[in-house]
Amino acid sequence: EFYTDRQDASSRPGRKFLHRACQIVSATGWKDPERTALKSLLQKVLQDAFDKRDERGFLNIGELCLRFRTRDLAPIAADAENLASAADVVPFDACDLWKLAAHVHRQFGEQSDMNRCLTNAAERLVTMASDNGGKGAAAASFIMDAIEEYRGIPRTKERRKELEKLLREAQTEIPDEMGVISKEVDLTPFVEEARSSVTGATLSQALRSFAMLTKSPDPAELRAMVEKVAKDNPLVSDMPFAVHDREGKVVTKSLGSLADGDDRDEAVRHLVARSEMPRRQREVQGRIEPARCIIQSEHSLDRRDFLPIVVRSPFVPGDRADVFAMGFALFFGGDFISAAHVLVPQLENAVRHVLSIIGEETSAIRNDMTQENLSLSAMLKNHREALEKAFGPAIIFDMENVFVLEGGPTIRHLVAHGLISEAECFSPDAIYGCWFIYRLCCLPLLPNWKDIAEILDKNAA
Repeated sequence: EFYTDRQDASSRPGRKFLHRACQIVSATGWKDPERTALKSLLQKVLQDAFDKRDERGFLNIGELCLRFRTRDLAPIAADAENLASAADVVPFDACDLWKLAAHVHRQFGEQSDMNRCLTNAAERLVTMASDNGGKGAAAASFIMDAIEEYRGIPRTKERRKELEKLLREAQTEIPDEMGVISKEVDLTPFVEEARSSVTGATLSQALRSFAMLTKSPDPAELRAMVEKVAKDNPLVSDMPFAVHDREGKVVTKSLGSLADGDDRDEAVRHLVARSEMPRRQREVQGRIEPARCIIQSEHSLDRRDFLPIVVRSPFVPGDRADVFAMGFALFFGGDFISAAHVLVPQLENAVRHVLSIIGEETSAIRNDMTQENLSLSAMLKNHREALEKAFGPAIIFDMENVFVLEGGPTIRHLVAHGLISEAECFSPDAIYGCWFIYRLCCLPLLPNWKDIAEILDKNAA
């Protein structure tokens, strides 16, 4: 009862204590007379929040009462509607209060009242979009949420159509809002190190060094870093966010770091994906590109130079050696548009090839008993343990971030569906992706590289 006599018993910290108490009592049973003190406390705190017109505090405790059924719920709906209808209520709180009332009405089967409250919540979101100018990312987000609310309300098709039109209008200005936030970083030491590792080297030495320029970061370290940043910067990290494509459409949404359970894991995963973008840019501009330019200028590579690597790499299926060799030649030559379109589609089949080598099933049986090959995302999900054993957790995590994870650059999706633009082929993410595939080809060969080196250097002589 730490918060019993405190004014902030309905605050977020207070709610956490009360939530934990409810969990314990729910597991042991509410019939014990000693547990009635908790019910009385919740009722007292909820009434105090209502009397003080503390909308957020009322929501904190009202949601607990609803979840754990600690009191008569009917008054909660009436009080929530009362607070939500006040002229001075914060718009976000008003929307949540209408939703809370709707949830209570649903418990009693009061369909019309539930729909009325959800409609009020949806229209409050539309008003919030209008208050933000009706255009841009913020307005679009509110309108999308309103449409989502209306989808659960019968006979609202026409209103949804009106809001979908408003949404498209709002999204037209999102690209103009996507400014660049930059921070100056001195990459000179990275550039000098990368250049020195390949300058004047034999072809075999240069190609080996290029594969070893950097490595995939440890997933546990990335998560720990994100958790620390979230703890140090709670105001930013706690907020949900949406990821837009270049046309302003929302491609994925994530809860803030305050989410619980699986939602929190997903939120942290998306924060990691966001944090990885600057790293890839730094690696491309500071290491990969400087080294690539030196190698190409000193050796003028073509498809044949890569054949000794690709025909021996267990990562490359036997009938794809020429495709990979051509893709690498295009990449080293700076034709990133062609390189991306050649190499990226081959990644999925190469991963499938590795799974087949280690005895994993790489197809799924449809309902009509026909079979289909698993996609890259499906393999990363269904065969993760086997893939991490073959490649290591860091490489699989990196592969997922770059090629398939919604919230990341999703290079595979963009290339496979013809959505990648010319400019995006020259982006750090696309260049890193091509280099990453080259590294995967070389890694299993590094322990015996000297055998390949003799052939590479002989052919280059």
